[in-house]
Amino acid sequence: MAVEGRGGVRWGWVALILVSGLLAVLLTGVTRGACYDSSDPALSYCESGPVIGVAGVWIVWTLWLGLAVLGAVRMLRRRP
Repeated sequence: MAVEGRGGVRWGWVALILVSGLLAVLLTGVTRGACYDSSDPALSYCESGPVIGVAGVWIVWTLWLGLAVLGAVRMLRRRP
């Protein structure tokens, strides 16, 4: 098993945090929408929101935050 230098491990965590953040942005940034028309203009309306729902957005960003904190702790931890 190859042992990476300290710099290699740091860049690995940085890359993981950035790629997972990009994935979170892509998952939560896609929206859907629908419009409902009626013969009475007062009853017509449109709605939109994230594809995965509001709860899904909270879950994705909470998981990403946990990963980012773990990565930061691992990068900053001193090794002998």
